[in-house]
Amino acid sequence: MVIIQIIFFSLLLTTAVTDLAYKKIYNFITIPAIALGLVGNSVFGGWGGLKLSLIGLLIGGGAFFLIFVFGGMGGGDVKLMAAIGTLMGYPFIVGAVFYSILVGGLMAIILMIWKGTLWSSFKNIFRSFYTSLVPGLERVPLDPESSLPVPYGLAIVLGSLWAWSESYLS
Repeated sequence: MVIIQIIFFSLLLTTAVTDLAYKKIYNFITIPAIALGLVGNSVFGGWGGLKLSLIGLLIGGGAFFLIFVFGGMGGGDVKLMAAIGTLMGYPFIVGAVFYSILVGGLMAIILMIWKGTLWSSFKNIFRSFYTSLVPGLERVPLDPESSLPVPYGLAIVLGSLWAWSESYLS
């Protein structure tokens, strides 16, 4: 499974660079990684490897697809997490999703503090959630003017490295 690890680390390095440099996670990187994860895990792990790879794809891609649907991230982030899930499989992807969300949240808070928008951003988020949950109130959508773009691909990379260190170094 060394080849899967090499593909995994290559994927993380490449997407970290492209997300920071161009604010993009390219399909020509993520789609082949998904295919290589499915094929590689099938070859090295048989039907069991394919099953764990598919579960990883569904958990990684599915969890981030929900965030994407609500406008919280781009499609490249979803495909990146799906690729990581496909390569590393289940149960690895559960930790990667958790740590990626944690790192992304910390990055967002640090950026809001840096830009001086922490309080206004929290008010914006609270107002949107409150009006969505309380019956009879007109829903107030998130104000894009007070939103800061977070390079979420980097958060996914760091969260996945954290999950890898938990899985393979402990």
